[in-house]
Amino acid sequence: MTALALSALALSALAPPALAHGGEAGVEVIPSRVAAGDAVRIVGDDFEAGDVIRLALLTGEGDVPLGEAMTDANGHFALGVNLPTNLDVRPYEVRATDSFGDTASSFLSVVRSAPEASAVPTSAALGLAAIAVAVAAAIGGLTLLRRRRSGDPTHPTENDRQFPAEPARARGRPHIPTRKR
Repeated sequence: MTALALSALALSALAPPALAHGGEAGVEVIPSRVAAGDAVRIVGDDFEAGDVIRLALLTGEGDVPLGEAMTDANGHFALGVNLPTNLDVRPYEVRATDSFGDTASSFLSVVRSAPEASAVPTSAALGLAAIAVAVAAAIGGLTLLRRRRSGDPTHPTENDRQFPAEPARARGRPHIPTRKR
């Protein structure tokens, strides 16, 4: 081999791999801040068209496989995955590896999940419920008083209870209330 051939071989070994569309392959995790067990979407760009991409979560204790995705004709892929539920709260690397062994990475942060609602009502919730019941009772009472004052026949007054009108009306005769002494 000539010196020129050896130099070309050495330079080609140091050069980055050829990438589809002239860009560098990249990966993004959406969203990048999640709780353990949540679902994320992993998208990649500028990989080789029709290639199988293996996705893994690097935990420091070993790689956790997240799945495989096939790139489209433009070198893009998207894959939805559920993260493991036993992850600690900290940053993690998500690595995409193509069939040639080339990799691209992104990071996600596992954060504490929101506390779940308690099944036991709090004293504030009980207080609000008591206020709501009191307001409803007050409104109902005021409505009943207004109907009685307006002479609404659907709500009998005290006099109506004392002098029932139904039997006379039922026989077709007019009802004339009388008072007993």
